[in-house]
Amino acid sequence: MRTDIILLDIPSTLQNPISPHVWKVRMVLNYKKLRYHNQWVPTVKIEATSRALGIPPTGTKPDGRPHYTLPAIIDRTNSEHPVVLSDSIPIIEYLERAYPAMPDDALFPPRTRETQVQFNRGAVMQIMFKIPELAANAHLASKVEEDRPEFRARFEKLYGKPFDQIEKRGEEREALCKRLQQDFKCVADMIDKNEKGPFLMGERIRFMDFALCGCLMFIKCLSPDDVWVRICSWQGGRWARYFDAFQEFTNVGGPPMTTSVS
Repeated sequence: MRTDIILLDIPSTLQNPISPHVWKVRMVLNYKKLRYHNQWVPTVKIEATSRALGIPPTGTKPDGRPHYTLPAIIDRTNSEHPVVLSDSIPIIEYLERAYPAMPDDALFPPRTRETQVQFNRGAVMQIMFKIPELAANAHLASKVEEDRPEFRARFEKLYGKPFDQIEKRGEEREALCKRLQQDFKCVADMIDKNEKGPFLMGERIRFMDFALCGCLMFIKCLSPDDVWVRICSWQGGRWARYFDAFQEFTNVGGPPMTTSVS
């Protein structure tokens, strides 16, 4: 379908952007074969850019000020009534309404939304929370230069220690990897219970699959030679096969547009 959509994402020094939340949206755009362009916004300019473009905040900071995050989209397909949205789940729900698939391919089949959203907030985030302590240094290196001081300071505040002490090493690292392996086993058990596989709700890709695959993309980009290799070795290589099923949806998209509002 001929669409005119801008997807706002965070730039990276790596070959691919890494935000798992933006990847959820990007893969859905590709899944639906919607035309879009990327707009690259450094983390330190997300608030200024969002305000300038009329993008709504996604939450509130502890001091009561609005909090702005990516992903966000601007859908200009209908030039008289552009749609501006932030936060991955509202964006994906909008794309489902505006550009519906055949019923069998719906990302939120009837009576599944809450279960899928809970999986995103539960199982997926439980995996995500472990990654900083396994790839903090790689995450910092993936940030563009202007974002690195803010990223370092934010993580030092979050973990309450100097940045170079955040990433686990030795026995602590191995113990954390074992807990991560158990998280993936729990997800594998969920897939096996549906008896139809290979996806989380059976034969068809749903929203929760894109949520999990966005997390896998994040890990693969940050730690391709360690954490990703470990994950691909678990459960007889099922996660490598699972990830391969999404390759046609991982194109980064059209040419970059102007990066941000100064």
